[in-house]
Amino acid sequence: MKCERCGHELDDTDLFCSKCGKAVFEEYMDLDEEEESREQIIEEIPQEPERKREPRKRKPEKKSPVWLIAGCVLLVCLLVGILWGMLTVKQMDEEKKSYYGETQPVEDLEEETASTEKEETEKGETEEEKPEETVKEETKEEEAKQESFVFTDKDSVDFSQYKKISVALAEQSSMAYSENYDYSANSAADGDSSTSWQEGLDGLGEGAGIKLSFDKPHKIRYMVLYLGNWRSDSMWEKNARPACLTINLGDKQSKNVDFSDEKKAFCLSFEEPVEASFVSLYIHKAYGGSQWNDNCISEVEFYEE
Repeated sequence: MKCERCGHELDDTDLFCSKCGKAVFEEYMDLDEEEESREQIIEEIPQEPERKREPRKRKPEKKSPVWLIAGCVLLVCLLVGILWGMLTVKQMDEEKKSYYGETQPVEDLEEETASTEKEETEKGETEEEKPEETVKEETKEEEAKQESFVFTDKDSVDFSQYKKISVALAEQSSMAYSENYDYSANSAADGDSSTSWQEGLDGLGEGAGIKLSFDKPHKIRYMVLYLGNWRSDSMWEKNARPACLTINLGDKQSKNVDFSDEKKAFCLSFEEPVEASFVSLYIHKAYGGSQWNDNCISEVEFYEE
């Protein structure tokens, strides 16, 4: 069998020519014609030229302001640190001036310190050169000074043989306030042990004291102290009382004297009477009261020969 279009030899079973690709039988020829007309129409349609795609322009990325903020913060911190350092240096200079004195430069202070050290060294060398007899005399005087504050049993002393020294002026460093009682130093030298001086400081009154002055210098032989609040046994327990007093006999003798915690009259004896125009007593240590911390001295008496 041959193809009616191109004359190519075909097999009996072929429906399309293997050479021209057309249908062999008439019933399939119409499909070929339609296909050819469709292809022709497509070929006749003008083809639009392919458009070149232009690349998209990217929008510029906005930079984050975080770095700018961080830079500003660091700059502010730096300025604050510089100002703070300047103020600290200025404050230290002012404190230094106030301590050493504005009129006394540091160089002068150093010279003064060196001069003081030199004087102390010379003084030490001079003391070393003192004869042994002079050193022994000074030691004896110091020992006599320490032994002059001797506790004596009050009941064993016949005070009728001695003259009581009157206090002309009583002063206090502080005092408690009361509408009903006089807690000034006058109450410690009025001859009445039921009245008392009471300090007005916080705590147990360490550092507070009284000064009892005479009309003229007297040679003190005995001193009797009624420590605590002697208004009653109950008030003595409730109030604080001195455990140690710094006692100054004028400007000549001074000593810290310890007292036991008991309600009794403490009598100090001076084998060699001490001449003084005043006596001051300052609380160095104290016993606490069961209810109040107000420290009290009820009475102080002085006797001379």
